[in-house]
Amino acid sequence: MLPEDHPIPVSIVKLLIGFFMRNNSEEGNELLDDWICKAEINMKAFEECLEETLLP
Repeated sequence: MLPEDHPIPVSIVKLLIGFFMRNNSEEGNELLDDWICKAEINMKAFEECLEETLLP
């Protein structure tokens, strides 16, 4: 679970939603990838989102 003092910016939330709905542009996916790779905590946030979407 992510610490409360690390909120995800709204722009990134929109990109995450687009990623999971598969309607991001190539540029959107690149921006999301840049954010994910920017910090370990961002990678952890993305992994937690993936885990949530894979639950039955």
